[in-house]
Amino acid sequence: MIGVVSDRVIRIGVRVLVAAIALIAGFLAILAFLPGTETHYPDETVIRSAGGAFIAAPVIAIAAPGLVIWSRPRPWFLWSWAVIAAIAAVVSFSFMYDVRPRTADVVRWTAHAVEIGAWVLAALATLGTLLAGFAIRATQVTYPHEAPLLAGRLRRFIVVIAALGLVLVGVGLLPGQAVHDDANNCFGSALASLGQTEHHHSTCTSSYTELHETRLAGGLPLAIYVLLLLAPAIVLYRDPRARRAWWWIVWSIGGLVVSLALLFLMEFHLDLFSRTTTLWPARIVEGGMGVLQVLLLVALPIMILRSREPRVPKARVVEWT
Repeated sequence: MIGVVSDRVIRIGVRVLVAAIALIAGFLAILAFLPGTETHYPDETVIRSAGGAFIAAPVIAIAAPGLVIWSRPRPWFLWSWAVIAAIAAVVSFSFMYDVRPRTADVVRWTAHAVEIGAWVLAALATLGTLLAGFAIRATQVTYPHEAPLLAGRLRRFIVVIAALGLVLVGVGLLPGQAVHDDANNCFGSALASLGQTEHHHSTCTSSYTELHETRLAGGLPLAIYVLLLLAPAIVLYRDPRARRAWWWIVWSIGGLVVSLALLFLMEFHLDLFSRTTTLWPARIVEGGMGVLQVLLLVALPIMILRSREPRVPKARVVEWT
């Protein structure tokens, strides 16, 4: 009875996810053809749409697999949908410049809605479908021969590392870097003086007090990294066995490579004429990623080895004469 209810709840949840993705995609496809920005020139005003077909086509492609998932919510279909959604999201983000060009003088609410909605749709269609696939897979697993000691420790470990990952994603949505430009524009003044015939020897002191932009401490890439790293924990929590835990460790080795690439992406920015200040949320994210990897690559193997059940000696039949 519990399994039937669980399957029904998951099926309803998947359909709610499909409906939400379809509604957001349809809303964005309509907004993409509405006026989004205005650029004023001396003799004319150019009004551009909020992306047009370059945004509408990818968002429709993101939602299209939901037609199959609605009637057949299977793990592999959901995971395939996550891959398709990720590719379509990358295509839509490559045309995001058309939504709000840098030369725009007026940015309407439609352009802002398309920008934010594209991120929400990408996160929902990739992370949501991936998580739903693992949830369905977890309900299909039985565990009649689990070791009580190892099972208890694995489940407590999963709860701790999942809580850490959730906190890490939350901190990643805070500002992680602040980029300040030179308010006195000393570099521009130096270039301008090179073209003058009379050189005025005046000192210019840089003053990096003009805030140019702020960058998130992790944002969507961090959320995707944490979800991919902890995704096998859903199945492992349902079926806590040593073999599955070892596969999770192998999976986390690939996550180590991804974490190094993500750290490089977060730290490296070519700000030649600006000053970048790293804020405390970014330091917490960097430390948290290291803690996650240490827990999976060091603490988890030690726990598995220390939780092995003692072997029961084989019974022998002795004949008394």
